[in-house]
Amino acid sequence: MSLPRGGYLQTGHELFVHGLNDIMDAEQQVVEALEGNAMNSSRADVMKADRASN
Repeated sequence: MSLPRGGYLQTGHELFVHGLNDIMDAEQQVVEALEGNAMNSSRADVMKADRASN
């Protein structure tokens, strides 16, 4: 998410939404990393847990 009007957040709501988007982006990166690790795992229990979550 880009910053509005000259790079400053103008309201508390804009700050909240910006922060929430950052958190959601970080969560998506973690999910993708965990999925990749599970797919590359040679441990049966990890692969089974990955299949069960899909």
